[in-house]
Amino acid sequence: MSQLTIYLDEATMRDVKKSAKREHISVSLWARKRLCGDFRHTWPNNYFELFGALRDSDLVRPAQGDRTADIHRKAL
Repeated sequence: MSQLTIYLDEATMRDVKKSAKREHISVSLWARKRLCGDFRHTWPNNYFELFGALRDSDLVRPAQGDRTADIHRKAL
């Protein structure tokens, strides 16, 4: 297997280590999974389970505010 060396700033490396620890895998495996995943064009885990997760009542348009101060635009 080939090796790759990359240079990361400390904050990014800290985030990588946290993510790897959260997944209970090594930093090397964490990076390999991310890199290889980008090349395989696969759907994220649990992607299809999200369909139907929102009810229509969950989608509410927020108030639009007062438009009287808008700039008048010429009709085309």
